[in-house]
Amino acid sequence: NGAAFVEVFVKASLDTLVQRDVKGLYKKAIAGEIANFTGVSDPYEEPLTPEILVSSDTEAIAESATKIIDHLEENGLIEPAYALAQEVEKRFAALGELQGSWCARHTARAKFIWLEQGRAIPVCSRLRQQPC
Repeated sequence: NGAAFVEVFVKASLDTLVQRDVKGLYKKAIAGEIANFTGVSDPYEEPLTPEILVSSDTEAIAESATKIIDHLEENGLIEPAYALAQEVEKRFAALGELQGSWCARHTARAKFIWLEQGRAIPVCSRLRQQPC
């Protein structure tokens, strides 16, 4: 159907997977209680050439998300955040409800914190979600 496909490999160590497993399935598989469990008693084949590699056990969620979003923007699969942010700024500025101003150093990465009653504050992701 012409839809784009992007392979994202979300990598994590077995120890991390065991820690995150709220159902305890990894512990049961390691103890031999579950047979043919992928990554424990059954092999897991990592993708050979993923377009994006996310190391979820060593990266912050924001860092991983930024990798994915940047790739999608750079390959024209989603509209760049800056263009969307400009439209939001224009609409809120027209209503006189946009608080603050754009971060001069990181305009392309500006995002918004949404406040009550539809108001927003531009936020620079490189400044760890601090208002610009």
